[in-house]
Amino acid sequence: MVSITDPVEVIAKLNQKRASHKFITMIELEALTNDATGIMFFNFFSALALVEHPPSLNFKFFMMNTVVAALGGIALGWIFRYIC
Repeated sequence: MVSITDPVEVIAKLNQKRASHKFITMIELEALTNDATGIMFFNFFSALALVEHPPSLNFKFFMMNTVVAALGGIALGWIFRYIC
């Protein structure tokens, strides 16, 4: 069941089999992590494609974009948590 690529279908199958809530949450978090990683790579490479003189593909440039995206996501999460 874990090899199914659609997390919605995996969760539905696990609910049918009455799987543990902790296990279902773990599968949901894994799917969310995969989606977030794909979005970060897309943003990184699209930024490189749009820059007139792209910097060399180095580890520092990639890590700075990753850290900014991660910390920005955490900050927005805290802000929306307090708003809600």
